[in-house]
Amino acid sequence: MTWMNPSALAETKLTLGEAVSHAEDYNFGIKAARHEAQAAEMIYTGVKADRYPVLSLAARSYYIDDLQTIDFPTGKKEIGSNDNYQADINLTVPLYTGGRISNRIGVNLENSRKKQAALEAEQMTVAYRCRKAYLNLMVFRSLKEAAISSHERLTIINSDVRNLFENGVADSIDFLEAELALEKGNQLLDKSENNLANASTALARLIGLNDSEIIIPTEAILPPDGNPSFKSPAPDIDRPELKELGHVIKAADKAAALEKGTYLPSVNGFAGYSYGMPNKDWFNKTWNDYFTIGLTLNWQLNLGGKTSKQVEAARLKSASARMTQKNLYNELQTGKDMAYNNLGYAFRTYQISKKEYDIAQRRYNLAKLRQQEGQISINRLLEMEADLAATEQQHKAAIIQYYLAETEYLYAVGSSRIFGGL
Repeated sequence: MTWMNPSALAETKLTLGEAVSHAEDYNFGIKAARHEAQAAEMIYTGVKADRYPVLSLAARSYYIDDLQTIDFPTGKKEIGSNDNYQADINLTVPLYTGGRISNRIGVNLENSRKKQAALEAEQMTVAYRCRKAYLNLMVFRSLKEAAISSHERLTIINSDVRNLFENGVADSIDFLEAELALEKGNQLLDKSENNLANASTALARLIGLNDSEIIIPTEAILPPDGNPSFKSPAPDIDRPELKELGHVIKAADKAAALEKGTYLPSVNGFAGYSYGMPNKDWFNKTWNDYFTIGLTLNWQLNLGGKTSKQVEAARLKSASARMTQKNLYNELQTGKDMAYNNLGYAFRTYQISKKEYDIAQRRYNLAKLRQQEGQISINRLLEMEADLAATEQQHKAAIIQYYLAETEYLYAVGSSRIFGGL
């Protein structure tokens, strides 16, 4: 990537909800999952049509060069015709299939729902990743603001010390300490700008923007004092991955019933119309037609036990899916409990950082007054400023870290809030 001047880059302002929406529209995994869901829905719709009658048409024409004859007392008679034309139209209606049609429809319905749940899982994962990237961008933006504030304070201190040095009040050590602190401030500011650019690039890749665009997050960050996320009991897990396995279980149960249905015969009704020459009249070479109506019964049983083995295999798949679902639920429950604890910890960390930042501010302001009165050294004031810069960064980061912890919690429980703003 060619380096460009940040002032020459385009800026894109986005709220958190807008960023998540862009990520969903852009993500190729979601597009693939959506196509899979649509294909499964089409297959299900197609299988439902097995309940309807089937209309078939067959037509043929052929020539026979040598016809057989029958000797009658009155003479010879040819059987059939050299020129043959035949058209048959048949309508077949399934009357009884032993549950094969209904269970086949059920299997494909659950497969369709499984693909839909997979799509929802992909959407939630993309929203989770985008939300984290957006909040990380906000973290580094806050850290840059803190670095700018620190740089401004160091610039003022450096200017004051320079004036004192030029007037002979401050010595060269004080002057060099102030210069060194300002250079460290420049380095911190440059580092914060680089981290911010990287975070912006990471988010841009997720939502389909070019590297040449700088993302400006516009989501309002409110202190989390009144946020109720961890103050109420944690809700039940509603992750689409669990729903997906639930549909796998139901599909396996339907598959077992489908295989079991092969023990039973199938009965179809049919009606047909036939027209041709010579058709049923093998002695008179004339066009004629006729109608047929009736029932067909089909039944077959594999004597090697194939059907019973297929039924048992389907049941075992269902049992396996149930165990997988329970195992996933236990893992998600552990993740939810940990995310719940981390959210409370993040809130307490924010409260502590708020108090520390307030104390550091008051201490720095007091130290600045005392330094001007000559009661403390420049070096001590610079130490106070460094502590203030560190606590300011910790406080700003703690606010966003709380919302990052909340994001982990929302994803752990499968909350739809993960698709919205803060």
